[in-house]
Amino acid sequence: MIFLHVSEIEKDIFNKMMSMNFEIDSSKKVMSVWMFLKSYHFNSFYEKISTCDEMVFKNLFVEAKSVLTFLESSSSSTFQDVCPLTSQCLNSSLNEILLKKEKVNNQVSLICDMICCDNFKDSFMEMNLPSDFKLNPLAKEWYPPIKAHEIHRSLFMTLTPDPFSKRKIFDFFQSYLYRLFGPDSVHAVFIYHKGGVRANFGKIVFKNSSICAWLLQGKEAKFRMEPGCIWLRKYIPRQ
Repeated sequence: MIFLHVSEIEKDIFNKMMSMNFEIDSSKKVMSVWMFLKSYHFNSFYEKISTCDEMVFKNLFVEAKSVLTFLESSSSSTFQDVCPLTSQCLNSSLNEILLKKEKVNNQVSLICDMICCDNFKDSFMEMNLPSDFKLNPLAKEWYPPIKAHEIHRSLFMTLTPDPFSKRKIFDFFQSYLYRLFGPDSVHAVFIYHKGGVRANFGKIVFKNSSICAWLLQGKEAKFRMEPGCIWLRKYIPRQ
């Protein structure tokens, strides 16, 4: 795996991060993940990233950060693919690619230290395009055509014994997620009943599985919502 220089399209992708006000160090790390994946010779990977709209780009960025979280964790568990957009860009699942966790982490770290930290120093990269180089104004914007199954877009929630309504939970997460994931981030909220009595657990269905990965950032997440709290974790349906 040899990188002689940073390509123009890599500069373009990094500049896109900067134009969207992403933090520089995080952007360098995400670029190292994408450069590692590109080394597997996925032909149109960069093209799809560079031509997608801002909302999809944000979600791809979040997915790359979830890969970094997995690689940097001490857990011996295998990667659970919660990166549907990235998998669609690659036309391949990340599970097999990330199977050798330690080796992948070393390669990504090496790319970050030797390539990204040296080449992506400024908030914007200077584009050294040939004088006759022109972007195609008719290039089609890439957008993922397939939505993940509802199971992969759902999180199990546990509630404190307080009077939470489905509407209140729906509005809370809709507002919480709007800035990063846009409108309609929450699709549905379910509060279960046990023996005819309302139980203190349920599930939330989101627009895409990237939201689930971003919310959890690990195994479980806690959210304070008056008058109590909500815990979220991976949704595992009953067999």
